[in-house]
Amino acid sequence: MDSYQEWLEMVTKNADIETYNQGLVLTDTFFAMRQSDKIIIVIIDFRHSLNKFLKDFGHMRYSVCPLERRKGYATEMLR
Repeated sequence: MDSYQEWLEMVTKNADIETYNQGLVLTDTFFAMRQSDKIIIVIIDFRHSLNKFLKDFGHMRYSVCPLERRKGYATEMLR
């Protein structure tokens, strides 16, 4: 995405059965933000179903800020 606003719009649409991108699947996106500096540390996508393309990737996708990896953030969010 070119901007946070564009990404947020896509994520919001893909979380709603009426507006999600038909080429993708219905997805809920969660993120963890560090309160001290408002930096997003972890993003997790939960896919409600899988299409042919996603069947090998699974229902969960996550990304952790490189400088914050191996600190347990994603583990705690998945819990």
